[in-house]
Formats: sequence, structure tokens, C-alpha cells
Amino acid sequence: MINENHRLIMFLANFLKPSIRRVVMRALALPPRGGIRNDVLHLKSFRVSGHCLQLEWRARDVHRWDRDLPPSRQAELFSEQALKDTDAAIIRLFQMLPDIEEIRLQVVKPMSFGGVIFTGIVDRGRALATQPPPSLRQRLITLGVRFKMGGDHLVILPANSWGPMLKNGGGGLRST
Repeated sequence: MINENHRLIMFLANFLKPSIRRVVMRALALPPRGGIRNDVLHLKSFRVSGHCLQLEWRARDVHRWDRDLPPSRQAELFSEQALKDTDAAIIRLFQMLPDIEEIRLQVVKPMSFGGVIFTGIVDRGRALATQPPPSLRQRLITLGVRFKMGGDHLVILPANSWGPMLKNGGGGLRST
């Protein structure tokens, strides 16, 4: 009887435990910017392998209130937001997934055919360190996130600089 009760408790615990996909999506659901519904980072694909999470998400576009600004200013605002969002997403992923020790990430521009703007491999110890570098850009570089700036705005990374997760056939990650 005790063995059957134990099995039932374990089944219910696993059944009620949120799926990793849901936890990842919650971590990418950053606080919305004013007046925008469903203002989140969109998960494109992910895979968990042991203690490593590999994922790709689509960055948030410039706020719709800022779409009347000159393109150069829009690019600056988009870049600032994407840098902040990437840092916040990394921290939230590690906080919400305590078994994950390493995150391999790629972030693509919000347009339907947008290219990769961030790629990298980040480990838990560095991401959750208490001593942050003086700037957000430096923090992301220290974490292992690669990106390229053209003045004050992000530029698409060359295809040969993308993370190792896309080099195995070029088809991207598989959603699980």
C-alpha cells in the first residue's frame, strides 16, 4: 500500500509540475511596456540537454509609440531595449530553472526575416554573480554574450559567428 501511495504521489507531483517550456516562456515574459498587449520575448525554439538549455527567441520591436521617430533614434531605442531584455531574460531563466547550469542562446531581430543580433554561452555562476560590471554592454560581454554595435545600435551578426547550436545542419534548434 505504501509503495502504491508513493507512486501516486510521484505521478501527481510530475503531472502538476510545470513543463520546462512553460517555465521558459514565463521567464521570457518580461514586464510589458506601456500600452502593449502580449509584449514578451517570443520563444522560437529550445532544447534541454542535461544541465544545458539551448534556446532562441525573437527580440521585442521598438515600442509602437516610438515608430514616428527617425530611424536612427528607433535603432538606438531598440538596441537599448534588446540589451536590457537579454540581460533580464538570462537572469530570469537561471532563477526559474535551478537545474540549468549553462544557457546557449541566440536572439533574432523582431522582423520576420530578422538575423541574429545576440549569441552566446552563459554559465550560472557568472550570470548570478553579485558584482556586476560598470555597464550593461560590458556585463553581457563578460557573461559570454556576443553582439556587434554600429555606433549606438545593434547590427546583424555575420552567419559564421552564430552559436554552435546552428552549425549542425543550419536548421536551428528543435522545439521539445
